[in-house]
Amino acid sequence: MTKIMTKILSDTDITNLEQNALTYLNMGNVAAAKEIYQQILETNPKHIQSLNMLSVICFQSGEHNEAISLTRKAIEYEPNQFSLHNNLGNMFQAIGNTQEAIKAFQRAIELNPSSPQSYYNLGLTLKEMGKIEEAIEATNKAIENDPNYIPSYNNLALLLQAAEQTDAAESAFKKALQIDPNHLEILNNYALLLQKERQFDKALELLYRALEINTNFAPAMINMGNIQKEQGCLDEALRIYQKAIELNPNIPQAHDNLHQVLKEQGKYDELITTYLDLLAKDSENPKYHFDLGLIYLTLEQFDKGWEHYEYRLKTNRAIGNEKQYILSYEKPLWQGEDLEGKTIYIYSEQGHGDIIQFSRYLQLLCEKGARIVFQSLPALDSIFNINNPKIIILPSNKRILAASYDYYCPLLSLPHRFKTDLNNVPPPSTLIKIDNKKSAYYKEKYFSENNTKKAKNTKNNKLKIGIAWQGDPNHPTDLNRSMPLSCFLPLFKLDNIQIYSLQKGEKGEKQIAKLPENCSLIELGSTFEDFSDTIAAIDNLDIIITVDTVIAHIAATLHKPTWVLIATAPEWRWFLKKNDSIWYNTIRLFRQKQMGEWQPLIKDIFNELQHYKCSNT
Repeated sequence: MTKIMTKILSDTDITNLEQNALTYLNMGNVAAAKEIYQQILETNPKHIQSLNMLSVICFQSGEHNEAISLTRKAIEYEPNQFSLHNNLGNMFQAIGNTQEAIKAFQRAIELNPSSPQSYYNLGLTLKEMGKIEEAIEATNKAIENDPNYIPSYNNLALLLQAAEQTDAAESAFKKALQIDPNHLEILNNYALLLQKERQFDKALELLYRALEINTNFAPAMINMGNIQKEQGCLDEALRIYQKAIELNPNIPQAHDNLHQVLKEQGKYDELITTYLDLLAKDSENPKYHFDLGLIYLTLEQFDKGWEHYEYRLKTNRAIGNEKQYILSYEKPLWQGEDLEGKTIYIYSEQGHGDIIQFSRYLQLLCEKGARIVFQSLPALDSIFNINNPKIIILPSNKRILAASYDYYCPLLSLPHRFKTDLNNVPPPSTLIKIDNKKSAYYKEKYFSENNTKKAKNTKNNKLKIGIAWQGDPNHPTDLNRSMPLSCFLPLFKLDNIQIYSLQKGEKGEKQIAKLPENCSLIELGSTFEDFSDTIAAIDNLDIIITVDTVIAHIAATLHKPTWVLIATAPEWRWFLKKNDSIWYNTIRLFRQKQMGEWQPLIKDIFNELQHYKCSNT
C-alpha cells in the first residue's frame, strides 16, 4: 500500500481512501484499514468519520482508552452529533463503566429525542445496574420512537420478567412475533418464559418453530432438552443434548446439561469416564478438573476430589473476594508449610452456606500456631464473634496489605490442605455468634405465648418449626433444589406445632399470601435485615426443616435439629446415600427418590413429626 504524502487531502482523496479502508475491513485486513484512517487524520485531524472508524477499530482490538479518547476528540469537533455520544455510551457500557455510559446516552437523547437506539441502549445499561423500572421506562420510549424495532421488545420482555410482570412480558414477545414471526431469539426467549410458567406444551411449540427455521439453532435445542428434563423425561433430554453436541461440540451448556442428566440418573461412573476422556484431549482444562472433583467428592473419594477441586480457582466459577483481590496477592499461596509464628490471610469464596460450613477450619490453623486474618462476605460480617486473639476479622470492604501476612489461602482449599476425609472432619465453627438482645427481641415479639395467641390460627402448646423452601434463585441448580411452599401444606394439619417462615424475599412472600386461611404461619423472613437476625430467630426454634440452602448451615452450626430436603442430584457435600451428615451432627437428610418429587419427603417428615418430642415439653 502506497502511503499518501503529508498534505491537505481533498474531499475526493478522502473518499477514495475511505473506500480503500472499507475494502480492507471487508477483507479482514484491519491493520491496513487502521493505517489509512491514521493517514487521513494526519492532515485532516477533524475528519469525524475517520475518528469514528478508527475508534471502533481500536475498541475492537482491545485499545479501549485510545478508542474512548478518539471518540471524545470527535465530540469536541462535533459536540451536537448525537451518534457520537451514543457510540461513546456503548464503549463505556462494554467496559462496565455504567455511570459514564448513562451520561453519554442521556446526552445523545437530549440531542435527538426521537432516536430509538439511544433509549434502547440506556435501557440496557439501566438493566445492568439493576434499575429495572427506569430501564422499562427507557425501553418503552425506544418502542415509541420505533414501534418495529424488535430488540426493544425483547429487552422490554426480559425486563418485565425481572419485574415479575409475566403477562406484560408475554405481550411484548407476542408483539415482536407479529413484526417478525421467524425471529429466533424472540421464539427462544418467549419459550423460556413459558417454561418458567410451566406451560411446557406452548414452550415446546415455539422451540419446534425455531428449529424448523434453523435446524442448527442450538439454544432452542438445549432449552427443549431442559423442558424434557424438568418434566422428568431424562432419556429424551439426554438424546436432545447429545444431538446438540453433535451439531456443535463447542457449546459448554449442552455438555453441562448432559452431565446434569447423568447425575440425575445416578450414572456417576459414566460421568467419570466422560470427564477423563475430555481431559485426555485437554489435560489442563480447569473446568473439566473442577467438575470431576465435584463428582469424586460426591462419591466420597476425597483424595482425588480435593485435588481436582482446586482447579475451581482457575475457572470463571470461582466466586468471592478473590475476584477483587487475587491480582494483588504478593505473598505465596499456602500449601501446607509450617505456620508457627506466621500470619495467613484466608479469604471467603462461593456462597454464604459454604463460608459458614468451612469456617470451622480456622481453628485448625490456630492449632498450627498461625495468626489468621479472615475476610468474609458483606452479608456475614455481623455474625462472626471472634474471641480468639489469633483470629482477626477483616471487614469485607477492606483490602489487606501485603506486609501484614505471610501466606494466603482460599477458605475452601483448607479441607485439601488438612487432607480431610470421613474420619477427621472438624466440628462446626464456634465463631458464629448469637446476638442475645436480638434473640430476646424475637422471643418476646414472635415466640411468647401472648404473641402466638394473637396470630391467626396459632396453637399455644406448640413445637416451634422453622421452614425454608427456596434457595438462591441465581444458583445453577436452584430449579432442582428449591420447592414450592404448597408442598408443606400437610404439616399444617399437625397438632401442637407452630410453623414459622424463615424465607426471605418477595417470591416467598407471594407464596405465603396464597396459603389457605386455615394455615397457621408466622412470617419472619421479612424481618431479617442481615444474618444476625436470622440467627436470632433460629435460636428460638425447636426444629428447622429446609431445602439445601444457607438456613441449613446456620441452624446446624447452632446445633439445632435440622432436617434437610435433598434433590436426587445433591450438592457434593451431602454425598449420595447418607441420611446423616459428616459436617453436622444435628442434621438429618431426607432424599428424593424421583426428580422433582417432594411430596413423599413431606409425608416422611409428617410421620416423623407425629412422634417428635419438643425439647421444651
